[in-house]
Amino acid sequence: MKLEVEMLQKEYENVLSGYAMLLAFRLINLCVKADATILLPTIVYVNGEEKKMEDVADVGMRAEDVLDIYPFHEDLIKPIGVAVAEIHPELKQKLETIHVDEQQKDFKYLSLTIPEVNKNRHDILLEGVDAFADLAKGQTDAAEARYTVRLEKELFGRPADETDEAHNHFKETLEDHNKRVKSIIEDKQKEIEDAYKRYQEKQAEKEQSKLEQMAAEGADVKSQLKMPTAK
Repeated sequence: MKLEVEMLQKEYENVLSGYAMLLAFRLINLCVKADATILLPTIVYVNGEEKKMEDVADVGMRAEDVLDIYPFHEDLIKPIGVAVAEIHPELKQKLETIHVDEQQKDFKYLSLTIPEVNKNRHDILLEGVDAFADLAKGQTDAAEARYTVRLEKELFGRPADETDEAHNHFKETLEDHNKRVKSIIEDKQKEIEDAYKRYQEKQAEKEQSKLEQMAAEGADVKSQLKMPTAK
C-alpha cells in the first residue's frame, strides 16, 4: 500500500480518536459523581493573571459526590470559588476548616458537592448527553466525508486490490470509532440512570420512615386516650 495512503489512514484514526476523547471529557463534565477532571477547564484569575487549578490548589476526592479544594494560600479561596462557579454553577460550594496538629493551625478549604440526580437533573443530564452525542456524530460525519475525498485522490489509478484494502481499512476504522462512541454514551447514560435510581430509593426510604414515624405517633396517642366508662 502506498505510504501516502497509510499516513492518511493513521491521520484519520487520530482525528476520530480525538473526537471520542473530547466526547468523553464533555460527558464527564455533566457531573454525576466527583471527578477531579471536571476542574481541568477552570481558569483562576490571580492579580489579573490566568492560572490553572493545579497552579493554585490541590484537589482531593473525599466521597463519591464530594471534591475538596485545598488552596495554596487562603487569599486564593475567593477567586477559586468564582472560577469554579463559572464552569460548574450546579456544584454546591462550602467553606470548611481543617486543623493540622503538626502545625497547630487551622486551614480553610472549599468543599464541592455534586447535587443529587433528581427528576429534573436526570432529564437535563440526558438532554446534555444527547446534545454532545449529536455534536460528536456531526464531527464524525464531516471527517468521514473529508477523508473519503482525500482517500479517493490518493487511490486514483491504483490497482483494485489496493483500493479495496484501503476502503476496507477506512470502513473498519469508522466502525471501531462508532462502537467506542456508543460505549462512551451508554456508560454515561447508565451512570445517570443509576444515580437517579439511588435518589429514588433514598426518597422512598425517607417516605417509608416518615410513614412509620407517623404510625408510631398515632398509636402512642391512641394508647393515651381514655375511653369513657358507662354509667
